[in-house]
Amino acid sequence: MRGVDRLRGRLGDLLAPIPAEQAMPVDFRARRWAPSRRAIGAVAAAAALTLLALAAWWARTPTAALPDPAPAPPVAVTGATPGAGEPTETPAAAPAELVVAVVGLVHAPGLVRLPPGARVADAISAAGGMLPEADPASVNLAAKVADGQQILVGDAPAPAAAPGGADGGAGAGAVVDINAADAAALETLPGVGPATAAKIIAHREANGPFRDPAELQEVPGIGPATYAGLRERVRT
Repeated sequence: MRGVDRLRGRLGDLLAPIPAEQAMPVDFRARRWAPSRRAIGAVAAAAALTLLALAAWWARTPTAALPDPAPAPPVAVTGATPGAGEPTETPAAAPAELVVAVVGLVHAPGLVRLPPGARVADAISAAGGMLPEADPASVNLAAKVADGQQILVGDAPAPAAAPGGADGGAGAGAVVDINAADAAALETLPGVGPATAAKIIAHREANGPFRDPAELQEVPGIGPATYAGLRERVRT
């Protein structure tokens, strides 16, 4: 019996729980972390999203425009001379004064001298001004004159053409006999108005018939320019 009891005590000691202070500690360092496939996929997706965000930020960032290069200054060429035989153009100098011919119904027809930039009105004033029978509308008083220009001051235009007298009368455009025509026929001539027609008749009565149409230039108010406009329309 004693041997059985001794065996039981021995088994009890073996089956008794081990105290906590005598238990062997667990070594966690020996364990290794093994990530799952889901964790690896999440990390890769996060990295891809980060790269996309960086690319979008870079695309939206404005880039500073480079300034245009400044144009190169022109190269000054000094000492250049025209080649042999090459003509050189020099601007024509403006004349110091203008010489203008004023003819027709003015007090002192002839050449007048004017400063540059003068107007037709200035030229007529220099020629003594218009005669009473002159028509101011026959010239453009505001126009600028040019050197060598001729200004013709005429009288009022003739009224509508009417049949002339029996002797030498003529309609508009017909050749007029200046020795036989009356005032109405004479007024059909270009540049001849009532006042000039009366002067032609007065000259004819005082000096006799005209021997040549060119003698019309002896009548006051008919100068070379006026006669040039009517010489194809007159005869003696």
